[in-house]
Amino acid sequence: MTKTIRIFLVLLGLPFMIFAQAKIEFEKTSHDFGTIKEEQGKAAVTFKFKNTGTEPLKLSNVRASCGCTTPEWSKEEVKPGESGFVKAVYNTANRPGKFNKSVTVQSNANNAGTMILRINGQVTPRQKTIKDWYPSESGTMRMRSSYISFGDVMHDGKDTASTVLYNTGDKAITLDLQATKVPNYVQMKANKTTVQPKDTLRLDFTFDATILNDWGYKFTNFNLVTNDSKEPNKRMNISARIKENFKEADKTNAPTVKFDKLTHNFGTIAQNDRVSTTFAISNDGKSPLIIRKTKASCGCTATKPKKTTLQPGESTSIDVTFSSGNREGTQKKSITVICNDPARPETRLYIEANVQKNVEREEKLELEGTEIKAGEKVTTVDIKAEEIKKTEEKIKVDLTRKTAVSEGTKNNLEQPAEKPKNKSDYQIGSRVHKKLDYKGKPVTITGFVEGQNGDKIQIRIVDTEGKKKLKMDGMQLKENLVIWDTFSNWDIKK
Repeated sequence: MTKTIRIFLVLLGLPFMIFAQAKIEFEKTSHDFGTIKEEQGKAAVTFKFKNTGTEPLKLSNVRASCGCTTPEWSKEEVKPGESGFVKAVYNTANRPGKFNKSVTVQSNANNAGTMILRINGQVTPRQKTIKDWYPSESGTMRMRSSYISFGDVMHDGKDTASTVLYNTGDKAITLDLQATKVPNYVQMKANKTTVQPKDTLRLDFTFDATILNDWGYKFTNFNLVTNDSKEPNKRMNISARIKENFKEADKTNAPTVKFDKLTHNFGTIAQNDRVSTTFAISNDGKSPLIIRKTKASCGCTATKPKKTTLQPGESTSIDVTFSSGNREGTQKKSITVICNDPARPETRLYIEANVQKNVEREEKLELEGTEIKAGEKVTTVDIKAEEIKKTEEKIKVDLTRKTAVSEGTKNNLEQPAEKPKNKSDYQIGSRVHKKLDYKGKPVTITGFVEGQNGDKIQIRIVDTEGKKKLKMDGMQLKENLVIWDTFSNWDIKK
């Protein structure tokens, strides 16, 4: 009996639930602009609608079918009996000819949750001007393009491209082809060296990949030297993508490149942190695999493979390090690997990290694979760890000889300089060096004068035989260990 009454009450209220809905009614759902001129700029139409329901109407999403159409709409709820609008704006610039576009409207309307509005018309083209034909401007000259793109060029071949220059001034302009330094793998020819006012000059380029001996995307620039009084040096950009020209014979018994992974996610890391991973590469084919080139995007470094030629069945690896710097949020970087596999000549590897502020970092240091914890003394050769402490987001280890280890390589010291004769002879930023014995092997230490009074040196230990293993935060540092020292340990005259 109770169940019967409950069903009856639900059925009784159902008509009221159906009746209490928002409804949308447009005055029209399409508009024909007819013929409009391109120079008119933008053409707009407003589609008006009314809420004929009993509940507030809300437009949840309005989107155009392309970027040439920009919609505007009523953002607030439209009460029953009241009206709203959807405005469609079509940009005619550089879009001559017929057009037929749509705007999709989504709402909580019971009668039409999704509606399609349409606009159409025909744009008559405007008369082209010098700026249209030669859009790139440099001084009193305009160019069809200052960017010479050759597209794909085979590694054993050549390709050609051209551009046209227009003299907008009232004086003749002469090119100085001898002073113009074009890359040796690019040849440039001009149909004439002097261009009269309101006249044109043609430049033809030939890209010779056999001279460049490189792979993948190549970008460079040069200055076209002229006697233009307003801007004599005109920057020209050149780009090409060099691809290997595989023959049919290369595809028989070819090498096959294989990666252990294509992506690596470091998870959440701190700002100004360095994290590393390794990508393994193997040859599953029938002939030697040659790794032509590896290139990392900005913020990421990739070492050369330990081996660049892999026999069938052999493997190697690429070490990849990401420096977060002051970035924040999701960061995605890439490493491009180019090889002689005809089926997969170019592969892009990706690393990703979520960089956040105030992330606690693991406090540990490893010297030759031995982890040193805070307060623990571990003797590694003649170095003793006295204490590990965290200071200003950096881990520091106090060592004997009143020195300290700090992560990172702030000044990227790579080239040793002469040993200073006097402290006063060197300003902050000067480099010094000396040699020590490490396990009976020569070790070069490069110093960097640091401190307000130039009384500190930041140094890096470099194992000349490359066998010394130094790790910090679980990351192989090799030559990247930084030690803080003072001039007193460098036998410098005070």
